[in-house]
Amino acid sequence: MNPKGLISPQKYIGLSFFKLLSLKIHQFISICLLILIYALSKVFVYQGLFDIYINLDILFHFAGGLTVSYFYYSFFFKKFLTTSPLQTFVQFVLFSTSIGTVWELYECLSDRYFQTTFQLSNYDTMQDLVVDIIAAVLFSIIIIFIERHHDSTSQNKRLKTDKKA
Repeated sequence: MNPKGLISPQKYIGLSFFKLLSLKIHQFISICLLILIYALSKVFVYQGLFDIYINLDILFHFAGGLTVSYFYYSFFFKKFLTTSPLQTFVQFVLFSTSIGTVWELYECLSDRYFQTTFQLSNYDTMQDLVVDIIAAVLFSIIIIFIERHHDSTSQNKRLKTDKKA
């Protein structure tokens, strides 16, 4: 409450929502990105845009792989502080590949039971999974470099503080 007894706009608009769900902002963003990619894929399927723009499917799988990796990172960030870079790399790739496989299974079942045309061929499915893996590899390399840079910066600050004392 502010001095006039009114609720501040920041608290009214969003902070209480995040507190209610116990979400941090990057977790909320990762969920929103996943929902956005899913919703856009549905719109593009129904508009026939994947048939017109063949490479759009590849772009969506790449964005999906990055977003799934970001989702995993945002919810399990503290776990990566104690793992080696190789373990971090393997975790991202396995998680993204698992979600990509579930997505391809969803597409297969949708084609079979709802007469959609998500999966054109076995080659298309394998290409989608490879793109998911490439996105996860790229994201994991970026995160490993960011974490290493953050660790080295923290150590340098600590050493400078110790020298001053």
